Amino acid sequence: MSKESVIRKYSHAFYNVIYSSGNIIKVTSELGALNELFHVYADFWKIIQHPAISKKEKKFLITEAFNKLNFSKEVIYFFYILIDRGRIKDFPLIYKFFLQIKDKKDLIIRAEISVTATVQAEWIDEVTGAFEKLLKKRILWDKKIDNRLIGGFKVKIGDKVYDASVENQLNCLRKV
Repeated sequence: MSKESVIRKYSHAFYNVIYSSGNIIKVTSELGALNELFHVYADFWKIIQHPAISKKEKKFLITEAFNKLNFSKEVIYFFYILIDRGRIKDFPLIYKFFLQIKDKKDLIIRAEISVTATVQAEWIDEVTGAFEKLLKKRILWDKKIDNRLIGGFKVKIGDKVYDASVENQLNCLRKV
């Protein structure tokens, strides 16, 4: 079994437990916060992964830190499982797959939109409405400012790119 398929199993199992507990919104928020915290506090993340630190010490650190942050028992116990099974280093991927599962169930698509720095929020709302109508799913944007754009936008959903930039429109006119 490949590493990715094992990680997906952890994600699915944890999602199913959390979904059935009715705690999905809180736990998803906590996992997102942890994912960010591990980037900000990289030293803590390195300690939790370090093979020379015992499982008991790692669990103690997790318990202390997560209790101070008022994280749910489900998240704490899940991290205990990851520590016991030597999978703590896989948390970022587990979180990524967990979100994919949740998004699929909630009919959500995460997409990237590249726009100019001067774009208005109302305009993005119009683009969002058009894409949600087209795809029949809710869209959560990762907004990027692209100073190379003169106007318009570029949207990336998975492997597909929708290029509605002024530059692309001018190139299309040149071809005609």
